[in-house]
Amino acid sequence: MRDEGDVELCSVYVPTNHLYIGDVFLVNSEEIIRPNLSIRECIEIIISVGMTMPRVISPTVGIAPLSDDMHLDTII
Repeated sequence: MRDEGDVELCSVYVPTNHLYIGDVFLVNSEEIIRPNLSIRECIEIIISVGMTMPRVISPTVGIAPLSDDMHLDTII
């Protein structure tokens, strides 16, 4: 939070050595880069320990920012 007002934060899960163990970080939503991967592709990358990584991962263009009426359990 800043003195000027609220800052929108996103929780980011970063897996560590086991799939079910990891760290959760609160990151400013303006610093988030959303890749053009589906949830299934992301899970495959994590489970395969990166063996199924595509050659190029580019950021998604035109993602609408989070709004006040979006529920916290919504997957983007």
